[in-house]
Amino acid sequence: MKQTKYLICITLSLFLLISCDNQNKKTTIDNNSTPITLEESKHEDAPIVEEISEKEALDFVETWKNIFATHTFDNYIKQYDPNEFTGIKRTYTGEKNTYDYSGWIQNKKNEFKKYSPEVYVENVRVKWLNKNGRTKVSFLQIWVSTINGNYADKGEKELILKKVNGEIVIVNEELLYSQKYDEYFYGD
Repeated sequence: MKQTKYLICITLSLFLLISCDNQNKKTTIDNNSTPITLEESKHEDAPIVEEISEKEALDFVETWKNIFATHTFDNYIKQYDPNEFTGIKRTYTGEKNTYDYSGWIQNKKNEFKKYSPEVYVENVRVKWLNKNGRTKVSFLQIWVSTINGNYADKGEKELILKKVNGEIVIVNEELLYSQKYDEYFYGD
């Protein structure tokens, strides 16, 4: 009997402790203001992810292409999210390279210096809008360099975009396939 009372006492004590702890986690009162949950207060300074319209997505691709073509590397890297970005690049030989932000930026920095490339885009499509705060855009990309010999390739590219605090950035870029494109220089 003594053990049963002891267990009941411990159970009630634990229940009260858990209840008090949960109550402390649930609300915070700020000078007679409406209580807010701690979960809400944690996100007050979090960036606001906004929807991207189809026009904004298409305009972004045009800007991306133009910045790439002007070889202004500092403006180019501002279009990528340093915290979330991942990228996949495929070559016409079948090689597949996966990058995080720093690896992508280093690869592109070398590419800009060595090849001074031009990029052309065709058939730009917005595949889906605002899925989990993201928008997917795909297009045919033609990549051209006349430095260190004439070289061109083409392939299907996908960009995943997000808009945070009014700015659109790339969170994922993938070249789905690549093929050599000699016709760019020599015709059919």
